[in-house]
Amino acid sequence: MEQKKKAIELQIRRQRKAMLVVAACLLLLLGAGWVFFRPNKNNVPQVASLKETWEILESSAREWQEDAYLTNVSFNVTREIIIDPFAIKISAEFHSSHVPSDEMLFVGITNSGKVIKHLIDMMPGQAQESKPEGIYGGVGSRTEIPIYQGEWSIESQDALNIFAKDREVGLCFSSSKASSIELSLNKAYTEYPAWELIIVNCPDKGEYRAYYLNARTGELFDLPNP
Repeated sequence: MEQKKKAIELQIRRQRKAMLVVAACLLLLLGAGWVFFRPNKNNVPQVASLKETWEILESSAREWQEDAYLTNVSFNVTREIIIDPFAIKISAEFHSSHVPSDEMLFVGITNSGKVIKHLIDMMPGQAQESKPEGIYGGVGSRTEIPIYQGEWSIESQDALNIFAKDREVGLCFSSSKASSIELSLNKAYTEYPAWELIIVNCPDKGEYRAYYLNARTGELFDLPNP
């Protein structure tokens, strides 16, 4: 009788042990499944930091002209998992009072950190009237208005995160519909630096959407009707 009782207890312990092993395996599988298949709440693409690259961009431009000033900076917004080391992640346009307004310097930084510079003449072949003092007047258009480092406080990634709170923008970030997404900082439409997000072919094919954000306050705004 005692031997039979011990046999039953041993069987019960083995069954409990087997159940614990099965339960542990289920928890492990569920955990792995959650890691690999859980919904991604953060579909916002990652972009380079303007604060971290500002000095590199500016110092590179000052090698061209000592008074070079930034007028526009753009970011390559991509959802690609494999990053091309030769692709340009951030590019900036610089002007100078020592050259005609239709001349500018393009400064880009690749994903591998290489700095690329290229002088651009927007009106090639047209002679410019020289000035004895070698100094050209004020900016010719709003696209040439200088942007200084202390004029903005909203970082590039923070700007993208704010834009993503818009339902349409969030949907475009999480889908593969958009054929082009570009983030830029400029003064093309405002007296202050503003972030501009341009999305092409999203939410619908053939659509072109532009969104704007005050780079000082982080407030979204619409351009006034023309």
